[in-house]
Amino acid sequence: MVPTILVIKQKSRKNVGEAVNNIKKVANPMKWSWWNKMDYVYTIYKNPRYKIIQKDNRYLMVDLEQNWYSYMCPMLNWFIPIKCTELSYQEFNNLNIFNNGGQNSHGMMAGGIGVIISVILRSFVGYMDININRIWIVFMFLIGFVAAITLRLSIRKKLNHPAFNKKSKQRVILIPSFKNMILVVFCYFMMLFFSIAPFQMIFEEKKNILGYILWVGVLFIFTTLNMASISDRKVPAKIKNIRR
Repeated sequence: MVPTILVIKQKSRKNVGEAVNNIKKVANPMKWSWWNKMDYVYTIYKNPRYKIIQKDNRYLMVDLEQNWYSYMCPMLNWFIPIKCTELSYQEFNNLNIFNNGGQNSHGMMAGGIGVIISVILRSFVGYMDININRIWIVFMFLIGFVAAITLRLSIRKKLNHPAFNKKSKQRVILIPSFKNMILVVFCYFMMLFFSIAPFQMIFEEKKNILGYILWVGVLFIFTTLNMASISDRKVPAKIKNIRR
């Protein structure tokens, strides 16, 4: 009786082991092979709002500003399924696009110019202190906030592209590189800090008008970070919920 029970247990364990191995062989490639496969990313000329993902012989158009929360936290464009529109080969060829890695030099140039300007303006900071009522400075911050948001919404409207279908049922998951993640997260917290820090002027006796002007610019740049959330030349992309 005992040997029979042992044989049955051994067979059951063997069957379970074989089943687990079969599941791994079938499920793992289906679930994780897309992670290791890199797909090309393209940007429309003068329109960084949209990215074109070339996945095999398919062309997926993604709007990085389609969700309002991407303005507050651009990192939410990662790992979460977002809408995409599949383009035909002819539609893809009609777009004026360039490879996504081509704008790195422009970003470095803009950063260098920003550093030079900050060094030049540093000597003029002391001459731009003003004494105004606290109520007026609060009013100025409100005007600056409204102006930055209005300008950003105006640019969003101008960047609308007719090829993107807002009612699309297709979703795609995009995973940026570690370098891209670190850069976006660093810029996000830096811009967030410089967007909040100037509010201390409300409680200071002397208010610096240059600091106020820079705050408006930083606030505007903060709202554009969602367009830089995917800046890699290649990313893993997984299509979900396709309904034709």
